Amino acid sequence: MICSKCGAVLKDTAKFCSFCGEKTGEPAPSQAIPDSTPSLENVYNNKPSVTEAAQTTPVRAVSPAGENAVTEKPAAQLTADSEPAAEKMAVEKPSVEEAEISYGGKAEKAKGKGGKKHGAVIAAVIAIVVIGAGAAAYPFYIKPYIEYSGAVKAMNAGSYEEAAADFAALGDYKDSAAKADEAWLALAKSRISESDFDGAIAVLDTLPDSENAQGLRKDALFGKADKLEQSGDYSAAAEIFAQLGAYNGASERYASAVTAYADSLAQQGRYAEAVSAAEGSAVSFDEEKLIGYRVGAAEAYAAEGDYAAAAAVLESAADSFYNGAPVAMLITDYTYSGIVAEIESGKADEAIARQLAVLGPYKDSAARLSQLCVTIGENYFNEGLYREAAAVFTNAGTFGGAQEKLKASLYKLAEKYAAEGNNASARSVYLALGNYSDSKKKASEATSKLGNADHKNRYVSADTYVGTFCTAKFNSGDTVTVSGTLMNSRPTAAPGVIVLAVMPDGTTSSVICQDIAADGKFTASFETAENMSGTMEFRIMLTDKGVLLRTMTAEIG
Repeated sequence: MICSKCGAVLKDTAKFCSFCGEKTGEPAPSQAIPDSTPSLENVYNNKPSVTEAAQTTPVRAVSPAGENAVTEKPAAQLTADSEPAAEKMAVEKPSVEEAEISYGGKAEKAKGKGGKKHGAVIAAVIAIVVIGAGAAAYPFYIKPYIEYSGAVKAMNAGSYEEAAADFAALGDYKDSAAKADEAWLALAKSRISESDFDGAIAVLDTLPDSENAQGLRKDALFGKADKLEQSGDYSAAAEIFAQLGAYNGASERYASAVTAYADSLAQQGRYAEAVSAAEGSAVSFDEEKLIGYRVGAAEAYAAEGDYAAAAAVLESAADSFYNGAPVAMLITDYTYSGIVAEIESGKADEAIARQLAVLGPYKDSAARLSQLCVTIGENYFNEGLYREAAAVFTNAGTFGGAQEKLKASLYKLAEKYAAEGNNASARSVYLALGNYSDSKKKASEATSKLGNADHKNRYVSADTYVGTFCTAKFNSGDTVTVSGTLMNSRPTAAPGVIVLAVMPDGTTSSVICQDIAADGKFTASFETAENMSGTMEFRIMLTDKGVLLRTMTAEIG
């Protein structure tokens, strides 16, 4: 018989379904089995292939005693909600010696135990049920299971990329997402073992951040850096080793890669780049080696005629020695060579004069300074800048008639003061010139134009490469003002300037100029006593080290 609830085939004598527990009831009268069976397509769609009336066509189960009485039960219906379990598909074959089966209105007798026709009918029913259940379960259970098993097999075979793609396609089936990540990690590890470090990194870039992924990434980066260093690409290797920090000794490998990179640049004659590579790294370079890079860079700059760059690259090593010689001497030599090159090219300005003044007696620097000052002074004089011309001629000494040119510049300066109505300064300059031309006469004319109050605060100043130029003559009781501009190589932001005045009687007075302007200008004023006469000396010094910049004099009385 067939269970009316779950559709399982039962023994005719069963009172309860052994699968669902439903009571079977009394056997029903025999009915014939229809002459047509449902198609596989209709079973898959849970639809019988016969008419609506045939959907409940009873199946007659023959009793073991060979009697004609049968129990009628509706045939089992396969729907999406009643997917039979595998164990429900097992059918107990009735043990009979002889059975009569009614099929299509005709009665046939099956002889012997397990008669052929009887068994064929039962087998057909079972096949239909099994096929229908399998078709309904295939897309939801059977197909994913087959694909999952295939992905596992691919992964076990080392086809990690294929396995990862298959697991990813399964979505949330079982642990497919985790298995996909596992396959990708295995693929990355495989590529690292094959030295395909970029390929491994490309795979890891697509994965979520995890401890395993981080570890493999470090392995891949370290392997890549090692490979780059072995190929001679030290710069790229150093950059990667720097990212890895202390991982697997990467910090030591970073230092060796940077050193090798700087050495390779030096071997190619690219010393300036070697210096930059060394100074731009966190590596503590051997001092002698680094100075060697600097000297090589300086020589390269000098060969190109860039002496300023040659001197500058050595500046930080000025107190060191290279091959037993002081680096400072190399700086001086390059500075001198650069100045000479500029002078020979026709350049003449106070900036070059200041550089020569710093060199002092080095080679022929003093003679070149005097010659340069005469040239600069003449240029200033021709431009009508008489105060500037006088200052520069003062530093030329006796070279090329500099003293006569100095007096001519001062005379023109006094005339300019007088024309502007600055008779106090005009008088001071004319008095300083003494017997030059008609200076005495001009001094008297300027004095006659002064009131008593105008005899105070008169001075002559000029800018020069070391400070102030001041040559003048004052009356006793005048206020003498000293002015100047710091124009040497020292920064204009120096702490200050001390102007020390030594009076004709030997007494001293000093003024500290702390308010030096950004352009380096400073002033200091001193009162002269009544009836004072003689030479008044002024010494200009820096407050930080007491370095004497300039000594000047003025005649009093």
